[in-house]
Amino acid sequence: MTTTGDQQRETKPERWTGPMVWDGDYIKQKSDWISYLTKKDLATIWAAIKSTKLSNKPIANLTQLDFPFEDFGQRLLAIRDEILKGRGFGLIRGLPTNQWSHEDLMRAYWGIGAWLGNAVSQNAQGHLLGHVIDQRSILSGETRLYQTRQAQPFHSDSCDVVGLLCLRKAKTGGISSIASSAAIHNNLLEHDLQSLHQLYGIYQCDRYGEIPQGKLPHYPVRVFNRINGQLVCCGMDPDIRSAQRLAEIPPLSAQQSRALDTFQQAARKLSYRMTLELEIFS
Repeated sequence: MTTTGDQQRETKPERWTGPMVWDGDYIKQKSDWISYLTKKDLATIWAAIKSTKLSNKPIANLTQLDFPFEDFGQRLLAIRDEILKGRGFGLIRGLPTNQWSHEDLMRAYWGIGAWLGNAVSQNAQGHLLGHVIDQRSILSGETRLYQTRQAQPFHSDSCDVVGLLCLRKAKTGGISSIASSAAIHNNLLEHDLQSLHQLYGIYQCDRYGEIPQGKLPHYPVRVFNRINGQLVCCGMDPDIRSAQRLAEIPPLSAQQSRALDTFQQAARKLSYRMTLELEIFS
């Protein structure tokens, strides 16, 4: 056992139980993870959109108080509890993407997010809202995987809640897959304990040139962690593999590489696949 600040990090694998453990076959049989917006919800959201426009406040300065969603807000809090304490994801359908402007949709998205958490930047430019589209023709320098048209492997982002708003359905492809990290952990515990132990070890992640002052171009992670009695998964597979381009990073061992591959295989086996048409928060 090692300690980091006031947190205890335990690395002895154990089997996890509870609603956070699920597979795709189970999710297919359920519908309680989908929330449909009602006419009343949309009217409430639209009123908040108009109010925030009149306030002239920058979108980044808008808070939950600027979006008095009332009954809809209470449902969002229930979704947040399900994300953080339950199955770990939820789907909201019904925003009129073909009727509202992109600015209106952005404000609606920001307001929904304000009920689920606090916005944080995930790039060096400090962007709080970003586009998951192929941007290689307009970007120079190093490009993150989500800024291309390449399929992404299973991964997790460096935050508690990730929100995606689909403005346009893909003409082809566009399948999104989600998987329970706890179910992946249990699968490896049963079928490949050696790989599971490797995933509790330290890997290095690439910063893709977005290096804070005084930091290295890479940083350490453990894919699986037990912190204060909770399972924490840092499934940074693309960043770990990309870090291999850095001269100071030693090559992955055969066991480390195999563990990452096994993680992906288990995730594919246990995943639920869907076409992302409107919003998903996880």
